[in-house]
Amino acid sequence: MAVNDSSRAPAVRRAVAALDFLAHIGRASAADVSRDLGLAKSSTADLLATMQAVDLVRKRGDEYELGALASELTAGFVGDPAILDGFAKHWARQPIVNEHTVTIETLLGATALCLDLRIGRYVLPSTPRIGRRIPLWDGAAGSPLLLCMPTEALARTLERFEGFDGSPERTAAILEWRAREAPRPRAATRLSSRGNIEISLALPVAFAGSPPVTVTAHLPPESENGVVSAVSAKLEDLANAVVGSASPTSSALAEPVQILPRIEAARVRGRSPLPDSVDRLDA
Repeated sequence: MAVNDSSRAPAVRRAVAALDFLAHIGRASAADVSRDLGLAKSSTADLLATMQAVDLVRKRGDEYELGALASELTAGFVGDPAILDGFAKHWARQPIVNEHTVTIETLLGATALCLDLRIGRYVLPSTPRIGRRIPLWDGAAGSPLLLCMPTEALARTLERFEGFDGSPERTAAILEWRAREAPRPRAATRLSSRGNIEISLALPVAFAGSPPVTVTAHLPPESENGVVSAVSAKLEDLANAVVGSASPTSSALAEPVQILPRIEAARVRGRSPLPDSVDRLDA
C-alpha cells in the first residue's frame, strides 16, 4: 500500500501503513515493507528502527512482526492478552483449521472489529484485515455472528456502544430480531455480502466487562459441505484451546455458552455455491 506523502504527518501515515502490512501478512523483511509502502530502503530501515525502539514492531532474524506494544493495544479489547497469544499458538497446531484464514473479532455494539488473524492458503473473495470494522446489522436483519452471542452479552455490548454505532431504538430492534432468530441446535447457513463462508463461534470468556469475542473461520464460497463440517468441528477445538489459554483472572460469561457455529455463506451473483437446504437471508 503506497503511502501518500502529501499529508501533514507522513511519518505517522508510513508507520500506520507498515503496521497494517505486518498485521495482514504476519512477518516480512524490510525489503518487503519497502516494496509495499513504496519507500526507499533507507527510509524504510529508519522507520522500522524507530518503530522497533518503541516496541511497535520486533525483529526475528531478518524479518519484522508486530511488537509488544501493538499486541498490548489490541489485547485491550479482549481484556486478556493470553487469549490472543493462545489464538496464534493453537491455530498453527490445529489441523484443517490452519489451512484456512481465521480471525479473532470483538463485538462493539452491532459492529465487528477484527483484532487478529491468521492467513490460510485459500484465496478468498474478501480477505479480512486487522482493524477493519464490519457492520452486522442492516436495519432489518443481522449477521449470524450476532446469533452466536449469549443473549446477556449481546444486550450488554449493544447498550454499551449505543453512542458508538447505534441508538436505544436500534438496540431494541436487534434484540427483538435475536429473540425471533433463537440459536438452533445445528449450524445456520446463510448468505452474506462479504463473499466468504464464515463459521463464527463465541468464546465463553470475559474480563472486567470486556466486549464479547468470537473466533471466525473464512472459507471460499465453493467449499463443499464436507469441508465446512470438518472446519466447523475443528474450529470448536480451536475455540476451546483458546479459552484454555485465558488467564486465571478471566471469568465465564454471565450466561453459559454452548459453542455453536453460525455459518455465513457468500452471495455469488448468478449462482449459489450452497446446497438447496441452506437458509437464505433473502428467502
